[in-house]
Amino acid sequence: GAVGVSGAVFVTTGDTTAGESGAVEIKTGAGVQGSGGDISMTVGTGNKGNGGQFAVVAGAATAAGAKGGLVNITAGAGMSDDMQNGGNGGDVVVSAGRGHGYNNTADFGGDVFINGGSAVSAPGGSVSLTSGYSDATHSGGMNIATAHGGFYGYSGAVSIATGDSAELETGNIAIRTGVAGGGNGGDITLDVGNGAVGNGGKFAVNAGYTSDVGGVGGEVTIFAGQAKTGPGGAMELRSGVSDETDSGALTIRTPDSGSHGIGGDLSILTGASTAGPGGDLIAK
Repeated sequence: GAVGVSGAVFVTTGDTTAGESGAVEIKTGAGVQGSGGDISMTVGTGNKGNGGQFAVVAGAATAAGAKGGLVNITAGAGMSDDMQNGGNGGDVVVSAGRGHGYNNTADFGGDVFINGGSAVSAPGGSVSLTSGYSDATHSGGMNIATAHGGFYGYSGAVSIATGDSAELETGNIAIRTGVAGGGNGGDITLDVGNGAVGNGGKFAVNAGYTSDVGGVGGEVTIFAGQAKTGPGGAMELRSGVSDETDSGALTIRTPDSGSHGIGGDLSILTGASTAGPGGDLIAK
């Protein structure tokens, strides 16, 4: 009405005392000469307060050893097996809401949170993001990126971090490409983007600090690739080039020691050889 609220709609099955409660099924019919009907569930617009929530919650389980209910969101399969142009699988799109306000410090777009389940005693649930498998060709790619910045802003940061630990080790981070059975192994490329104003971006690799008495700081180890019959991979460490002035300096050093130690050694060695002379050390 003019000053009232609209009525609610409830679709429920009854409770039970000695068995499973009834199911609720909502589906559209199959289409013979057209597509199947859509199912649309939309929360209405409000002009005061926050927008209404849309919640999908699976059932809790109270029995010993039982697992909570599954929430399964699956796009439709493309069932045509036509050799020229068969069916494509449907997409799953999860998008947060757009912020339409013009305050550039307060009117944000909505966030997207994907959280594994928490646990009281055992480990919490994992979060797994895996691209699609193909029976015949390539698996799908995976792109984790922030959107381009607007005209007056910068692009968002990407942070990959493991959580802190109060008593034990923190989790590892592993970035690796898969094993290739009939070609080259995949590359790993870490690039700092170009800048138009100011200095170029930094690339920093720092091993971990330890406060344990007698503990040793973390190591930084970089190995070129190993080969079975051909030469091992080369390694090049060089400073940056300039289009007009000096190239950058290159410093290899150990830092000053602490108050009760000595400075670290610096060794430059070539490898030994069992079939000829060892490698040369060339300085020029």
